[in-house]
Formats: sequence, structure tokens, C-alpha cells
Amino acid sequence: MSKIRHTLQLLHSGNLNTRQIGAALGISKFTVSDIASYTRAAGLDWNEAQHLNEEELQARLSPVISDGADWLANAMPTSTGRRGMSGSIFKAWMKTEAT
Repeated sequence: MSKIRHTLQLLHSGNLNTRQIGAALGISKFTVSDIASYTRAAGLDWNEAQHLNEEELQARLSPVISDGADWLANAMPTSTGRRGMSGSIFKAWMKTEAT
């Protein structure tokens, strides 16, 4: 399960806050919030997302992410743990998460 899909599942459960979800998945709470925001902007919720395969999920999110890559770049953690990632690096990250 990709981190994006797992994030959506945990957000849907309502049992954990963004900090707890981030800690459980090894991502920042900002990334959790960004995934939730992009999913809402794409018109997706967990009930629909759970039935999409990884390629379909990525295809639904890609246009939204492309439009907001600069905003997202500032929220994504880098390998050094600092925020700030280019849109192209985020897209590559999404592709690795889809596998």
C-alpha cells in the first residue's frame, strides 16, 4: 500500500491526528495535510480512492499536484528532513509510492 493510500485510509478512520499519521508513516504532518488537501481538490474521498488502483489514484491526483507543485514543494520533507522539494522531485516520489 502506498503512503498516499495509507494516509487516506488513516485519515478516514478518524482515530489519529495528522501528527500521529505522519509519525506512523514516516512523513511530516504537513505532508499528511497536503495529501488530504490534494485529495479534496481532486474530488476524491476514501470511499472512492480505496477502489482505485495505484495508477488511477496517481492519475486523479496528478493534475491537482501539477497545479500546486510549488506550494506542495514547501511542505514535502527532503531526505535531510527539511521542508522543500521541487515539483519534479515530488512527482518522482509519487511514482515510487505507486509501486
